[in-house]
Amino acid sequence: MARIEVEGIDELVAALEKAGKADDIVPQMLVEGGSTLQKNIREEITAAANRGYATGELAKSVIPTPPEKNGFGHYVFVRPVGTDSKGVRNGEKWGYLENGNGGSQKPHPFEDKATKKSETECAERMQQVYDRYVNL
Repeated sequence: MARIEVEGIDELVAALEKAGKADDIVPQMLVEGGSTLQKNIREEITAAANRGYATGELAKSVIPTPPEKNGFGHYVFVRPVGTDSKGVRNGEKWGYLENGNGGSQKPHPFEDKATKKSETECAERMQQVYDRYVNL
């Protein structure tokens, strides 16, 4: 009868058991990813809006929400909140900057740039959290 011996399997099993606690680790991973995306969105907004009259209030208003979970999984939103000093909603300014207003204000897209810029960095930072958690 054949017999197989595998060394180091105990460490792997322990790591996988720790990794099975997604509700513990995923929110921490999302906090890291959200902060990275926040930084890059703020940079891209600043670059897109830098035409001489931007105050920086829109970029400063971009924050990640706390991690949440629904039937589809865990998530965070990185979005503008509140209003500026003139009472204009930052979400509205976001839309006009990204898409224009159909008239005199031309679109200055920044969302795709920020997302693409963030993809690798977010994945790396989230992987670091995962690796710390499972001690890899």
